Amino acid sequence: MSLWEYANPAKFMALSARILPALTIASCCLLLVGLFWGFFLTPSDYKQGSTVKIIFLHVPSALMAINAWLMMLVASLIWLIRRHILCIVGSVFALLSRYAVNFWSQGLHQGASLSLDKEQHVDNTFYFPLLICIAGMVNFHHKWLVDLHLI
Repeated sequence: MSLWEYANPAKFMALSARILPALTIASCCLLLVGLFWGFFLTPSDYKQGSTVKIIFLHVPSALMAINAWLMMLVASLIWLIRRHILCIVGSVFALLSRYAVNFWSQGLHQGASLSLDKEQHVDNTFYFPLLICIAGMVNFHHKWLVDLHLI
């Protein structure tokens, strides 16, 4: 079985119709647990106070937005022969906006919330509910894209 078999819209839609109910339930559960944990069970940050809790919505949404542009970049590169280069331009701007925070930060934005560097990564108090929110947001966006027949 090959992943390319699902490039056939009928086969992809048949599979997605079977798994979407489970993904919807998983997405709602993950988002409810992650957001409740993040907003009500985590303490305020010593520096940013309770405003730090925006990371439970902001980071998953930003990850999904950047990944959507990255998927379109890959698709555009694959189909470059057909002269579809708009997504490539948009992808450059999406990546630039992600790193613009580091270039022009004036202390209003915290450092990286997710990092492989143990020194920069957000405290575990915020890390685990953030991961749950990201998982819920990934499921939510995937369901939304499938419902709109965009993937």
